[in-house]
Amino acid sequence: METTETTVGSFHEPKKRVSVWKIVFYLVLVLIVAGIGYWGWKTYQQSTQYSVVYLQTGEIYVGKLSLFPKTTLREPYILSAVKDEKDPKKNNFQLSPLKDTVWNTKSLTLNRSHVVFYGLLDKDSQAGKMLKDAANKPTEKKE
Repeated sequence: METTETTVGSFHEPKKRVSVWKIVFYLVLVLIVAGIGYWGWKTYQQSTQYSVVYLQTGEIYVGKLSLFPKTTLREPYILSAVKDEKDPKKNNFQLSPLKDTVWNTKSLTLNRSHVVFYGLLDKDSQAGKMLKDAANKPTEKKE
């Protein structure tokens, strides 16, 4: 009988090499997922703050704006000019909630092509202060 000698160093499993393409693929995948997450977070942040929307018709709306999947304004208010009672040559501005109107709506779906511009409403602006005061007011129950 013949005996075969095996040396300790002769039996090696081949080293597994990770392909450079796999590393690049997973890196790109992580970047895409992170980008989508960041975009979603920014969209959510903007939809919880009040925005002002100016339409081609000249109407100005204030509300919580969401652009995806469609342009929607939640908790909408309309900004209107009213004559000053003391001086009829002057105009005052009034924010009226659309939930108090005849059609009593809690959100508006806007035609994106009719929006001239939109932007976040500053909390320290007159409209921002009016909205903060309206939110702090206790709601009256109608019987």
